Amino acid sequence: MEVYEINALIENRHLRHRESWEQSRMLAFVIARCAGSKVQNVKEVFSLPWDNEVTREQREADYGEMDRLKAKAAALIASGMMV
Repeated sequence: MEVYEINALIENRHLRHRESWEQSRMLAFVIARCAGSKVQNVKEVFSLPWDNEVTREQREADYGEMDRLKAKAAALIASGMMV
């Protein structure tokens, strides 16, 4: 192992048990629903650090939106409305 690899291992150590945490959360969700709880989503039972991660599709949509806005700004500059 090289020294530069250690930082990546430390930053992503929580992913080692990700599947186990997801199973625990799903089990808690099922038990809560069977007990009469009105939770609608597994994220309502308890949240995990990766719940707010941006997916690849969301990033690509953001890049598309950014390209659209850049083109709009370029058009405004070309028309003289913006300097």
